[in-house]
Amino acid sequence: MSNMKEQKWVIGIVVGLLAATGIFFSLSKKAIAPTEQGVVASAQDVAFGQFLKDNGVTFYGAFWCPHCQRVKKELGEAVWKPIYVECSTPDGRDETQVCKDAKIESFPTFVFKDGSRQEGEMTRDEIAKRAGYMATSTK
Repeated sequence: MSNMKEQKWVIGIVVGLLAATGIFFSLSKKAIAPTEQGVVASAQDVAFGQFLKDNGVTFYGAFWCPHCQRVKKELGEAVWKPIYVECSTPDGRDETQVCKDAKIESFPTFVFKDGSRQEGEMTRDEIAKRAGYMATSTK
């Protein structure tokens, strides 16, 4: 009788471990990278952000700029953070030297690998197209 109880107990542990493993892998495919706001980014967002960085896309902005905030919100932190350059000094009264050197005149400004620039807000899809990103969907 005790042999039967041991078998059921072992089977229960194995089934529990398999279920836990399945749940872990299911969640890990959908959400992999925590952001500063505690939101979990998708693997696709992380890959898109890395693609933009690897392909020379730079997003120049300022913390006080409402247009920049809208772009950041649309892109998501995992996408914008790898390519973002803050141009404002902490007091909001001057521009950082890196942005002066890059001749950034308005926010946001996107600079692409070929040296072309786009001033003003851009959508996620517009940025993807200009950067040559070939995913089926960027969101």
